[in-house]
Amino acid sequence: MQSFFRPSLYTTLCLALLLPSCNSRTGGGGGAADSSTVSLDIRPVLDNAAAPNGALQDLATEIDQSIATSADPHRTGDQIMHDFLDSLQTQADFDDLLEAMQNSGSVFLIGNPNSAVSPATALPAATALAGATSVNCPEVAGEETAIYFINGVMNTPTEAMLSASELKQALRAQGSSLTDNTSFRWFYNRSGLDNRTTEEMCTILAYALALYANLPALPVFVDALLAAAQHDAAERCAAAYGLVADFGQAAIQRAEDLIGATPSQSEVIQFRNVLAQDINSGKKVLVIAHSQGNIIADQAIGGLPSDVTTEVGVVAVASPTNYPQSSARLGTRLAHQTLQRDFILQLPGAFPANGSNPVSDDAFFASASVHSFRDSYLAHAQSRAPLVSSALAVLSDVDNQREGAGQGYFQVTLTWSIAGDIDLHVFEPGGTEVYYGNPVGQYGELDRDDLVGTGPENYFVCHEDELAAGSYRIEVDNFSGTAGTVATIAVRAGNEIKGYSVTMGASSAPNQVVATVTYQGNGVFLVP
Repeated sequence: MQSFFRPSLYTTLCLALLLPSCNSRTGGGGGAADSSTVSLDIRPVLDNAAAPNGALQDLATEIDQSIATSADPHRTGDQIMHDFLDSLQTQADFDDLLEAMQNSGSVFLIGNPNSAVSPATALPAATALAGATSVNCPEVAGEETAIYFINGVMNTPTEAMLSASELKQALRAQGSSLTDNTSFRWFYNRSGLDNRTTEEMCTILAYALALYANLPALPVFVDALLAAAQHDAAERCAAAYGLVADFGQAAIQRAEDLIGATPSQSEVIQFRNVLAQDINSGKKVLVIAHSQGNIIADQAIGGLPSDVTTEVGVVAVASPTNYPQSSARLGTRLAHQTLQRDFILQLPGAFPANGSNPVSDDAFFASASVHSFRDSYLAHAQSRAPLVSSALAVLSDVDNQREGAGQGYFQVTLTWSIAGDIDLHVFEPGGTEVYYGNPVGQYGELDRDDLVGTGPENYFVCHEDELAAGSYRIEVDNFSGTAGTVATIAVRAGNEIKGYSVTMGASSAPNQVVATVTYQGNGVFLVP
């Protein structure tokens, strides 16, 4: 098949899309990483595309272990990307990848929640999503800080996981103030994935994989073998779908709806619920967001209750927004980093440039290459060091004095709008009702019962192996509150996050059913 990549087309597309994968791989030193150092298998994700969360969490854990034990994390990441691209051989592979991306959950741990736990006793990362203050979760008790990375649009899971893991290692290397009670998590921004056919998605993916692969000359610090792997994967994708030589223009047209696109509100609501549960659990939260991920962060933080102030901080990297919804609340706990020549500077509302690195200084690279989180901002000490310093400085200003509620693999948290007594009831498989009158059930417990405020009330099951298969019916009751009070219920089910809102009737009214969550076992939930 004739090569279909023309520099003018793929440069234009990546400028339009702001794709983090449209970049130069600047891992330091020429050539590819030693293939003997790491070999990760993407097949479990592809083979479980309809319910990929368990396989994705396992992959995130394996990637983090490889990055954490590498003398050169970025080079190891390049080899992981090389292996990932080589695994995409057939149309079925591309279909499965895109299906997995669309069906993926929202929150994944990057490494164990508490690195102080010895390997002999540590739970696998998939079994304890967030930690807890309850004595029933001793392996992760006392977790104090949660650090989130939010990727930009159209990241493959592997690319976003590598960004999160390499960011974690950079923070650990420079941040002696980070305790073992700090967890690192990746919030998967899936905006733009809904309502797209696999062929349309593959068209975009093909360009995202091959931005610089066909350029006439590559700087010596670009991994040429990885560039070839990106190009070859894009060629295979195009061949699988019968895409013709001029399909690049069609891809640009299909991508127009992503230019400066706002994220889906479901992503914003999910991240707001994640933040609310962490904050109500007494945690300090730091968010490091890239590109469109900043719009999610701004809107999610802006939608938190007004009494949330010092508990959260943000570092905005290559942000298209100056945080109009949350900057007043964040104050000095908002920092930004934008490199010179980053495409994002062309968008209204973007923060001004305040840094540079070898990619931004070299006119060889398109401004979309400057925009890449992993291969530009994070790969070079000139931009990585100030990014990490800003993150640690913001975190030092974050403080949370709330009494912590428990967190776990399955968690239901209730808050409400008007002070009063609103109650949470969870009916476990087998019929056990967990509520203020019976706070400890067969599988989980209610560890907060607020009689006079606005919550939270909180039910959680700490570990996956303690969660019985079956239905968990969630109800709320106006015990002695005000009619018209709006109850907000956040459900964390493994890697999935869902929010519900119920307007309460009179205190004499029956309980209101919010939702029934079904656990099918093996990490699979049905969340309505």
